[in-house]
Amino acid sequence: MRRLFISILLCLLTVHTVCGQDLYLLEFTDLQGHDNIGLMQMIDEENISMRLLTLDANSNIIDRQDIMYISETEKDGNDEYTVMASADNDAPNLAFYWNEDIGDEEFRPYMSIGDAELFHAKSFRELELKDVDEETISLFYDKNESQYRQLLDAIGLTRQTADATVTHLEDGEGIFMTVITEIARIQNRDVKDLADNYIDVTEENSEATGSGMPTMHLILAVNTTVEDIGEPCSKDYDNVLREMRGVTQALGMPLKLYPVKDKQFSRHQLQSALNSVRPGDNDVILFLYSGHGFRWDNQESRFPNMVLLQSNYADLGNNYMAMSDVYRQLSNKGARLSIVMSDCCNTEYGEDAPVGKGSTLYARSNGNFSLERAKELFLHSRGSILSTASSPGEESICNQAGGFYTLGFIRSLRNEMSALNKQPVSWTHVMDNTIDAARKRSEKDTDGKGIQHGIKFISEE
Repeated sequence: MRRLFISILLCLLTVHTVCGQDLYLLEFTDLQGHDNIGLMQMIDEENISMRLLTLDANSNIIDRQDIMYISETEKDGNDEYTVMASADNDAPNLAFYWNEDIGDEEFRPYMSIGDAELFHAKSFRELELKDVDEETISLFYDKNESQYRQLLDAIGLTRQTADATVTHLEDGEGIFMTVITEIARIQNRDVKDLADNYIDVTEENSEATGSGMPTMHLILAVNTTVEDIGEPCSKDYDNVLREMRGVTQALGMPLKLYPVKDKQFSRHQLQSALNSVRPGDNDVILFLYSGHGFRWDNQESRFPNMVLLQSNYADLGNNYMAMSDVYRQLSNKGARLSIVMSDCCNTEYGEDAPVGKGSTLYARSNGNFSLERAKELFLHSRGSILSTASSPGEESICNQAGGFYTLGFIRSLRNEMSALNKQPVSWTHVMDNTIDAARKRSEKDTDGKGIQHGIKFISEE
């Protein structure tokens, strides 16, 4: 069965400098009374870098250093906190205490340097590349540094993307959420559930929409009601839906959602959803299953079976479906691109594991992407993909932020579309990095004892 695990020990790892997609600006006063300002770039929990400037009383730069961090979420009683730690004892470490009542303006980390007591940062905020100017970049990087030109190029790309997608992303989405929020208030309903109900879930193909754009058919089969992992699975649903909604709005693609969750989570409902997908030959199909998975002891396929029960205490019977069967059905529908994924265990049926909790700073924004790279992935790519979180005999690990594999997919997708990425666009890169991200996270959080090695099959045309 699927496994939830959270490490209590903080492991300090050696990492390489990577330009991240998410940018943060940190301000604090150090133990000597000097003001400090840092530009942090985050690609994932293990790849975080910061260029830190120390200023004198006249705001002149008196020191400049590069710091590498890794991030780990820990739990102390009912309190959760995320630590960003450096292997350098003289570098400041950051601790974020998660509290749903704290707004973004108060989202400031506690800090420590060496053995000193914790103190509060002045500010910590996200930056979107399109809002950063050259003067800010030149404050942190010299013009002869490679990161200077890389950031400037990325800023230009994101500004072009913002201009090209303002109707879809900023105006349209802003108005939509304003209206939905007000309706939810009047009707005393949940904003997210109400918004989901307004997403087109009809069965026409893309030619019938009249948009001239390929349609994305998003099938999310997620076990939100099961006792042990319902909450992380629900996070997977929210994370993937939010990401795909943003992508399709940026590209002007119609999105058709086929949800199989909550009380509708069953083998019958999943098969009904699969039957109702009728794509045009230029459409995209994306399927994600998040829940318990298993394999028979004599099973030939390396890919798992999906448990389609709402409770761990119900009888399995025929309430399951093979990943390979879902892939066969969807890849035979004639869409230009078909992607079938599962975030579940690949162990013998009945195996179980302990439960843990956690959170993450990662995935708070996704604004720094290149529209052209997104087009390459979703409008020009052809083929089919089948991938799962774990190899035969392995568990799939998650925490309250969601499944490591699903979070890895979103992270890898963002990296592939990032304006900072100069490599050729490829779904093979996305899936390889998804599997690698989940493997690294599972290795760290299980102290190397429960590593998951995802598998994939890709047919690119």
